[in-house]
Amino acid sequence: MIRGLVTGAIPAGQAAVAVSGPVGMAGLFSQGLQAGGLATLLLIAFISLNLAAFNLLPFPALDGARMAFALFEMTTRRKVSPKVEAAIHALGFMILLGLMLLITWRDILRLFG
Repeated sequence: MIRGLVTGAIPAGQAAVAVSGPVGMAGLFSQGLQAGGLATLLLIAFISLNLAAFNLLPFPALDGARMAFALFEMTTRRKVSPKVEAAIHALGFMILLGLMLLITWRDILRLFG
């Protein structure tokens, strides 16, 4: 999706439609169940791979940011202050929580709208 936004393949207004939270994923899962067992297994595998890839993004509170901090410490040979790292991860977690609430709200509106 990010590549599609950058290259223009996905218009900026369509990005919100391409993202689904827990409510939207439950709807997709129910459609997968109706399509059959293989479709359901493929959907579960697709969701798992996307979550793994998302978790590796270098965004605070995700594992990718922890890897970025480790890489920074390896290259500079200086340790990042635990207080600074904790504050950065806390801010990232709050942003991710806000995004999750926003996406869930949009999923609910899509259900009833």
